[in-house]
Amino acid sequence: MEKASTYDPEKFMLVVQELQKLKNQIFYLQQSFLQMRSESILLEDREESNDTDGDETRKETSLQTGTGADDDRVLQQLRSDIESVKGGCASKGALESLLEELREKEDAIVASMAATGKRLDATEVAAEETRRKTEESTARAEEVAARLDQLEGEAKKYNLIVGGLVPERRLERPSHLELLVAEFLVETLGVEEAHFDEAERVEPPPTTSPTRSPESPWPVVVRFPSVREKVRALSSSRRPEVSRRLRQSGITVREDFTERVRERRRRLAAFARRRARATKRKWALRGDELYFNGRVFVFDQGRNRVVPKRNLGLAAAPAPP
Repeated sequence: MEKASTYDPEKFMLVVQELQKLKNQIFYLQQSFLQMRSESILLEDREESNDTDGDETRKETSLQTGTGADDDRVLQQLRSDIESVKGGCASKGALESLLEELREKEDAIVASMAATGKRLDATEVAAEETRRKTEESTARAEEVAARLDQLEGEAKKYNLIVGGLVPERRLERPSHLELLVAEFLVETLGVEEAHFDEAERVEPPPTTSPTRSPESPWPVVVRFPSVREKVRALSSSRRPEVSRRLRQSGITVREDFTERVRERRRRLAAFARRRARATKRKWALRGDELYFNGRVFVFDQGRNRVVPKRNLGLAAAPAPP
């Protein structure tokens, strides 16, 4: 693009105007030369025909026609003008050469701009292709993540997480933990003939609670043989008298969700609390759905906001399981 800066349209027009003026001067000088040449020939003819008239007539004729020294000066000036015209012709050639060079530079600039435009078009096409592939890869990754989350959710739907359950022995074995969980389900929650498949203590994530003491017992993941058995234990823990005892002893019972579902539930709970303060209505979470004021709300990941799923009309929100 450096060549583009040497081409100035105003300078080009000035050069063209100077060339036109130069052509006009050459034309006028040629006409003056021809006119003076004709007058000189006419004077010579007159001098030959009137040679017998004497010196006075010659002097008078010379004064009237400007022959003699004046005529020499005129011819000398004419020769000088002709030489300047020749020099002007040389300048004209140089200007024409300059114009030709300017035209070549202009053509080169146009060709360079055309090549740059093609490169830009190719770059834009490549960028668009990259964007398309990126969007496809993102969509596939999101699809895979959603599938994995679904599989993880299927595995976790049989689980309950019991927090604050203190081990009875310093060295707790799996059999000791199973006895502790069985006693908790029957004696604390009041679940008759409780059945569960396995129980395991798991290390809580670092972000579970910033105020959690390092000496606090690890939560216990209890896996039930069916969703029905899990719901029986969860419903018992939410009875008013049981819930009060659990709070006093610092024990919690909650469902086991994936990280994605937990995040959605946090957003839905925050939304419900804000609305409930204004409407004074109750709300309930079931999975990653919010039941509030006769409607079901979900968290839209794409729009990053809570939106209604469907209108339940006058149906009341279902009680939490």
